[in-house]
Amino acid sequence: MGEDEAGRFAAACGEALRRAYRDLSRPRFDFVWEAVEREPCADVLRDLSAVCPVEDDTDVNCDVCFTYIARCERVLTVRLSMVGPYAMAYATGPDGFGEVSPVVAPEQCAGPGEAEVLGIVARHGFLLPTVEWLEREVRIALREDTDSVPLHAALFEPDGDLPWRRAG
Repeated sequence: MGEDEAGRFAAACGEALRRAYRDLSRPRFDFVWEAVEREPCADVLRDLSAVCPVEDDTDVNCDVCFTYIARCERVLTVRLSMVGPYAMAYATGPDGFGEVSPVVAPEQCAGPGEAEVLGIVARHGFLLPTVEWLEREVRIALREDTDSVPLHAALFEPDGDLPWRRAG
């Protein structure tokens, strides 16, 4: 990603955060319930289900994303942010356990099923930020002890750690 493109991405992310949470020093979460009511990812879920078995694992009590578990070559957790048009995926072994590996580019896919999943997400207009972007700190008071969190937390899981850094 070039410097201009990175700047546009950062600005777009910042705008999406402000639009969803409204006040970054005292974020609101009512956008989550509004997103669930609208069901904006129903078509994505339908398309993913045509590729491999998919389970809806969305948890509106602690996440700000729709979460789908796709059983392709590996178990792929696909997260579609309710904050803006951002997505991420991470894989575990075929049994759903083991090391967590981010999958944000076709070359990280273990086979054609995973590649098709990423393609569907992209065709539906979602951007897949790199791990480096997801680890960058953004200023938003989602946690009591700090006024900044990794972008991953703001887009997907406010109270969670980075899945690829969690102890197994």
